[in-house]
Amino acid sequence: MKWLATVVFVFLTACQSQLPRATLNLDHALTGKIWSVAQNNFISYEELVASASKSKFVLLGEKHDNPDHHIFQARILRALIKAGKRPAVAFEMLDWNQQTALDAYLKSQPMDASGLGNAVKWQDTGWPNWDWYAPIANTAFSGGSQIIAANFPRILSPKLARQGFDALPADVLARSKLEIPLSSDQLGRLEDDIFISHCKMMPRKHLGAVIKVQQARDAVLADAVVEALKESDSVVLIAGSGHVRTDRAVPRYLKLRQQNAQVLSMAFVEVQDGALIPGDYAEQYGGALPFDFVWFTARLEDIDPCEKFKAQLQKMKKKS
Repeated sequence: MKWLATVVFVFLTACQSQLPRATLNLDHALTGKIWSVAQNNFISYEELVASASKSKFVLLGEKHDNPDHHIFQARILRALIKAGKRPAVAFEMLDWNQQTALDAYLKSQPMDASGLGNAVKWQDTGWPNWDWYAPIANTAFSGGSQIIAANFPRILSPKLARQGFDALPADVLARSKLEIPLSSDQLGRLEDDIFISHCKMMPRKHLGAVIKVQQARDAVLADAVVEALKESDSVVLIAGSGHVRTDRAVPRYLKLRQQNAQVLSMAFVEVQDGALIPGDYAEQYGGALPFDFVWFTARLEDIDPCEKFKAQLQKMKKKS
């Protein structure tokens, strides 16, 4: 089987070379550097992989529309497999309703992720192009890793907004630790972050429902990786960086469920003009970087996200 692994590696390398790349601020002082929050210094890629190899839960937080982040996620996963790990790979982007189609595809095409997107109707989900995520899935296949649909379906979000956490399946809710509330400070920061991420266009009085959905998603993603660990030696979570925050997101629920859980949280963060040291990025997180490691990357575009958001809203209004 060694020859097969070699073929897969060459195939993955070729696929990744064809993906679009982020090209803005390639010459930034931080681009390509990895920051250890605990050590308060930069570390090498090899040191990052060594730390990840010792962890049961490796949480890789992305900016969804930056293709470099997905390339680096696949690279870390490949390094873990090379180090002898066989992690399950859980995707925030896949939900419970897609697991049956996912499993059926994996039985018929166990070494080829190219058709997986169509099999789970990825094109209907609103996530970036499946081609950006396929190298991660192919890397998982090459190591014999299981792929997990970690999220709840979007149809559940309105129920969570109306009914609260009781809208979750009873078994998931019982395991979730959602009965342990966030502190008032944590809730306040979460509300501020959601308000800002929605470009201050959603009235604060309506944010309570959104906060419930966010908390539920963090707890459900944590549940998925804990359950996946029963059949693997470790788990890699592919998710947005907000879900891998150590102060209130998936790591919090993992620690509530397993006090001594070996969790590594890493965020891929786009560099910004004028922000030349890691501390310059802490303000957006309340004054401290809420991750174990931060990998600074180039940016894909300079479009104001709020202008992008407004344009999307205008499109929706025209359609309606």
